[in-house]
Amino acid sequence: MVEEQEQLEQADKVGKRILAIDSQELDAIQKCSFFTYLNFVQNYRENNKPVPLERGDLGHTMLEAYYKLLQSDATWEDAVEQSIEKGREHYRTLSLDILESEWIVKTFQQYAEYYRHDSVKVFEVEKTFTFVLYEDEELIISYQGKIDLEASFPILGKTVLDHKFRAMKADYSPLDNQLIGYAIATDNLTVYINEVGLQRSYEPAKKFRRVPVIIGDGIKRRWIKNTIMWAKILDYNMQNNVWPQSHLKTAPAGITQCAKCQYERICNSENEEEMERKVKDYFHLGEKWDVNTLKSQGTKSE
Repeated sequence: MVEEQEQLEQADKVGKRILAIDSQELDAIQKCSFFTYLNFVQNYRENNKPVPLERGDLGHTMLEAYYKLLQSDATWEDAVEQSIEKGREHYRTLSLDILESEWIVKTFQQYAEYYRHDSVKVFEVEKTFTFVLYEDEELIISYQGKIDLEASFPILGKTVLDHKFRAMKADYSPLDNQLIGYAIATDNLTVYINEVGLQRSYEPAKKFRRVPVIIGDGIKRRWIKNTIMWAKILDYNMQNNVWPQSHLKTAPAGITQCAKCQYERICNSENEEEMERKVKDYFHLGEKWDVNTLKSQGTKSE
């Protein structure tokens, strides 16, 4: 990605606007401009972080440590032990209760034991990428992301994996922004979901899956065109400070998507004063979103 970085640096020198987006921001602008404003411009974060996100955060912390240790030629036993230590240190910073936290630690132990002999060769862990989607006289649009794991397996070959911590099995679509970005960045036709099940009654063979998601060249080409257009919409919103709300209804129940939105209580206000009060009561100013330094929100857990 050196050429892309040089291109962006050159653009900055000549005064072009550079709009860098990732899958979280792309998901947001496709869902609701006002959500994008609250989450990525104002950086409002819920005072109580949702439990599924904290589960994913803890699980990812241990998997990241585990695969980095394996990459550094640590023994399997040391990799597991040190990753658990890191997980227990990390969950002290979370709001999960200790029983829930220890269950996630145990699930990690089960995962490591289940895949102990998969002969993985680790190439990259939490690697960031950037590529340029579009450029004109005024604007450069770049796309960026962070891949959980690039590795080689005897059966799968060299591939990329995205860790998902789930309370139940899920279906995955090749039309997922995050996965398509991974496939383009690594020139792969298949991305694997490394599903880590948190079910308490299941045996490991039923809890852990590596699910292939095939993403063809046609899907990639259409995604690039679509993403450029959505990024231009985001650029317009930013340049003009215009952030319309979306009350789209979703299938199958036909209920507005706002019902499950973290900012629903803000939008469901009679006036600006009420909105401001709710922001103060239920939210705080978080760090500015940056895929290169922060863990993804809402993509790593159930």
